Amino acid sequence: MSRQVGSLPVHEGRMLYTTRVDPHLTSGAEVVIDVVKTALQRLEVYRRLDLTLRYLHHVLLPSQSLFVRAAFDECVRLYSANKASWLGDLIHSLRHLPMPMILPPTGLTPTVIDNVRKDLQQSMAQSLAASISGSNKLVLLQYRVERNNEGRLIFRANPQGEHVMVKNPKHRIALIRLLFSSHPLVIEHLEWAERRRQPIHHHLRLCRLCQLEVENEVHAVLTCTSHEPIVIARTRFLSQLPSLGTGIPTRSPPS
Repeated sequence: MSRQVGSLPVHEGRMLYTTRVDPHLTSGAEVVIDVVKTALQRLEVYRRLDLTLRYLHHVLLPSQSLFVRAAFDECVRLYSANKASWLGDLIHSLRHLPMPMILPPTGLTPTVIDNVRKDLQQSMAQSLAASISGSNKLVLLQYRVERNNEGRLIFRANPQGEHVMVKNPKHRIALIRLLFSSHPLVIEHLEWAERRRQPIHHHLRLCRLCQLEVENEVHAVLTCTSHEPIVIARTRFLSQLPSLGTGIPTRSPPS
């Protein structure tokens, strides 16, 4: 598709995918729950659980087939009798997410399922933020700041920040690769084994310009002074920060 329309902005590309592609992939999607513990730790499990909850919402509607509703009622009875059931697998999976959730086994209505789906989105966001905060690669995402609803600057690990709104495709791709550690800097490049070379220890991945510190994102962009074009560009950029007003924090990021 990129050959026909070029590089789409993230928001528009996501909208196009969810409206024109995703319906074909999710129509008749399997709603059997994978209760294996390792599967419940992967991010894609949230998508599968959301599809399952959407199906359950459909089942609970008044106009549903008597056979479908009878099958679900049997699942409820099996769960109440402490026997294996589809409902039990769904409750188990939600309870064992990285950020656990509770689905009541009785009194289920479409409204209840809508609320559970909202909680699932929050659970996914919290799990994603925890993964970013615990990563040794996503330092720039861990220390990014944004304003909350009260207008105060807060540190928030958010993979869908302003960087995805950059209009220039080349700039957007370069910035996203820098933030997500998908770049040619030594800190990333020497982590992988290549032909005739084993991975290099972290403390030995020194900057190719100054040979004094590890060549990571912070060093290459903000601190290295051994390459004059970078220093000039950095100085020009920092000189423009005061014009952005109070949006730039002056305190250090949390340790």
